[in-house]
Amino acid sequence: MNWDLLVQHSLISGAIFSVVLTVPIIVSLKINPEMWWQDYPADVKEFWGPMSERAKKQRAVVATLYFALIIGGLTLSTMRLAQIVPRESWFVAVLASTAIIIAFFNLFDAVIIDWLILLVLWPSLGILPGTEGMAGYRDARMHVTNFFKGWIFVAVGSLITAGIAMLF
Repeated sequence: MNWDLLVQHSLISGAIFSVVLTVPIIVSLKINPEMWWQDYPADVKEFWGPMSERAKKQRAVVATLYFALIIGGLTLSTMRLAQIVPRESWFVAVLASTAIIIAFFNLFDAVIIDWLILLVLWPSLGILPGTEGMAGYRDARMHVTNFFKGWIFVAVGSLITAGIAMLF
């Protein structure tokens, strides 16, 4: 197996995957940031209260689109990978490639979305109305913790994708 080609494919796919997944995040935050209620700091969630029914319905639509993009992106990348990887290395190749793609997004999410966009360039995008200035918004530890939690998704997502790829 050509590992250089696999890594190159995976990094390019990871970059495209990350940009594509960022669009619905930004759009949904513009429409109603409450859809991301579960990702807010504890003090903000406590002050805000439970998620509204309207936000829950909007979240369901966005989550459906988001997961469709994830599944579609990983499927396309795996189909493309089939053109460059021998069949006898298939499971390991899909596992490694998907892990690189999801890890790339995990890092992109932490650095570009959480830090650069939401903390530096456009902080008002992710602030719930009436919670401006709350301490939780400045808690970088929460973003670092979420980054490390993302590695669970890297492991589980790549195992599931490789397992499904073996069936086809």
